Amino acid sequence: MKKNPLIIFLIAVNILVIGAFMLWFLNRSYPIIGHDYRLFMPYMLDSYLHQRINGLTIQWYTPSFVGGRPVYSNPEDFQYSLPQFLLGFANPWVAVLSSIIVYLSIGFIATYAFLKRSVGLHPFASILGAVFFIANGFYFEHMAVGHLTFMVFPLLAVIMVILTHPRLPGWLGGIFLSLAMAIIIYNGIHDIFFFALTGLLVLPLLYLIKPALLNWKRIFSVALWGGVFTILLCGSKLFAIYSFMRFFPRLAQDNYSTNLWTGTVGIIRQLLGTMTLAPFYRIMEGKFTYNAMIDLVKSTGTLYGGWELDASVSPALLVLLAGGAIAFLSRKPGLKTPIDKKRLLAEACLLVATWLVIEFTLAKGILYPHIQNWPIIASLRGNIRYVCAFIFPLALVGAVLFDKWTKNWKPNALLVSFIILDGIALGSLYSFHYVPLEYRVGERLYQYMQADFSPILDTYDQIRYAGATFPVKYVVPKAAPWEVFQANATNLNDPYNTQFKGLKGFRMALHAGSVDDINNGFYNMIDPTGYVYPEANHSSIYARIPAADKDKFLDFVNRRQPKWKLPVLQQVLDWTALATLIVEAGMLLFTLAKKLWKF
Repeated sequence: MKKNPLIIFLIAVNILVIGAFMLWFLNRSYPIIGHDYRLFMPYMLDSYLHQRINGLTIQWYTPSFVGGRPVYSNPEDFQYSLPQFLLGFANPWVAVLSSIIVYLSIGFIATYAFLKRSVGLHPFASILGAVFFIANGFYFEHMAVGHLTFMVFPLLAVIMVILTHPRLPGWLGGIFLSLAMAIIIYNGIHDIFFFALTGLLVLPLLYLIKPALLNWKRIFSVALWGGVFTILLCGSKLFAIYSFMRFFPRLAQDNYSTNLWTGTVGIIRQLLGTMTLAPFYRIMEGKFTYNAMIDLVKSTGTLYGGWELDASVSPALLVLLAGGAIAFLSRKPGLKTPIDKKRLLAEACLLVATWLVIEFTLAKGILYPHIQNWPIIASLRGNIRYVCAFIFPLALVGAVLFDKWTKNWKPNALLVSFIILDGIALGSLYSFHYVPLEYRVGERLYQYMQADFSPILDTYDQIRYAGATFPVKYVVPKAAPWEVFQANATNLNDPYNTQFKGLKGFRMALHAGSVDDINNGFYNMIDPTGYVYPEANHSSIYARIPAADKDKFLDFVNRRQPKWKLPVLQQVLDWTALATLIVEAGMLLFTLAKKLWKF
């Protein structure tokens, strides 16, 4: 099929503009960058050191932080992620920015493909839908503050393409689905829960828009194949996470000061967010003061910063949604129209799903209290983030409305209307210029940019260009995560790691000084196997490395792989994951070759 040069040009322009705004927003106070990069970039450097010394082997443990701790079993570990891979070619900041642009671009193209080919919308409507989904406050804010585990959020559109592609065989769709899930899981796992809630909204919505799109037999086939391949490909990681979290489940429950009514108003403010509210505050007050963020915090009843709350969608999308709401309310009820029971069921499912997402976001309601203590759900925090589940469905509805209203328009009128709405959508990204770098709510100070990238860059340069390995020689209790390398130290203070910051056992077990100090037959370093696989290694939580295991101690502090034992099941799953990846790659290459050469 011949490609339309205009459509290709418009897609490229939109990706470039959104990408440019993203790069500008993240670099507006460089070299001071988002505060959570203080957490993730030292971890990237640590895994980079491991890979330089040990190759692409799994980094099970690290000596760099809290006296020695697990890595691979940490749910937020992303040693096999795109930004980690790019460290071999560029510094951490360039690797992160490049990865964001890659995922942003993939998400845009996948959204366009889903709307154009699966839903059957006009190319202009499909481009608008892609802009509405990708250019949102949730993704911009979390990338700016340094939540790298949210980086793959745009891949939701890829999953939608896989599930609804009419000609993709079930087994092949399953392979693609498992690869997408592997990227998500190995990038920090967070987005899975966002995608699950989004799916609850999108599936009944798709039935209401285009019932024929949901071929349940095919979707079940793809999901089944995908589930099997995902277990084979990610079982190693998931079992490691389970092995760690059975001891440290990180139980957390959010409690906001809103009720269901005021909380729903807060959700609406979140979706209006920076892109819509910032210009109004600027008009009313002459400049964008702290009040916009203060009001957002108060309306949600949380103590989180604006980067957690802003899930703003485009004003252009809001115009379309408002028009759709008016048209719906103005239509005459078809009393003589026969009742479509399947459609009625889909509407009921959509209402229940919407209610469930609201309850998850507010951490209260009728259903949520009964499931908040379930395994996995009990370990989640930051419920206010689940508002992001509305973004893709709203973008879908906006694109469908534009397509429906302009279906019979003349080409010139259609192009003009597209340019106006697209211009509004892209122009509204400038509103992020008004996001304050710091503000106060009462006595609480919120600061976006707190991480100084300069020492991280210096450490990276020494590793890459001077061959530094930074062996661990000392315990420096208060060393910040980015300082441990230059100090040849491990710390007892990892304040940004949600798994370890509240634990005290390792602080009581170790003391400031040399890691070589032997006391009661143990080195001054934690044996990290006690956190994950104590049964296989006859260790225990917070136990130190025995002096009798000098060879393992020396390997550990010099960042080599100690010969600590793994459970048999973990070893089987490790090899299974590698074999599955090889088999899937071979099947994809064979399928591609078969298509190209027609044999």
